[in-house]
Amino acid sequence: MSTEDIMSRLRGPKDSEVKLTIVRRGVDDQLYFTVKRDKIPILSLDASYMIQPKTGYIRINRFGATTAEEFAEALKSLQKKGMKDLILDLQGNGGGYLNAAIDLANEFLKQKNSSSTPKEEPHAAVISLPKVRATSRTAVSSYWWTSTPLLPVKS
Repeated sequence: MSTEDIMSRLRGPKDSEVKLTIVRRGVDDQLYFTVKRDKIPILSLDASYMIQPKTGYIRINRFGATTAEEFAEALKSLQKKGMKDLILDLQGNGGGYLNAAIDLANEFLKQKNSSSTPKEEPHAAVISLPKVRATSRTAVSSYWWTSTPLLPVKS
């Protein structure tokens, strides 16, 4: 059965059910599941956590429609945990919506131009920054440069 055939059988109205029978190579017994269809969110953030007592880490895998909101929520959560410094990981980011990339950049520019004292401003280190080229309404990334991270991070 082709992937397209499987996908067409799995798609359907929200909240309807589909019964699946899974056959695994080398296993005699079949597995049976009933799955309720729903919208599958495609999130931009892979990770958000404190890496040290005052250093937060956020990994963004793509620039999507909800990236700015996801980032703002993660940033607020990390700041509540005492974050003063941030590692923003964009390694492997495949690009996405140009507006989402601009909104994210504006978050940092907003902080830099605020009236807060230098002690209050969080520091950020970008592990790798994708080069952004506009192609209609999307951003396409390729590696442009890599800065020295705030903390050593193993690739």
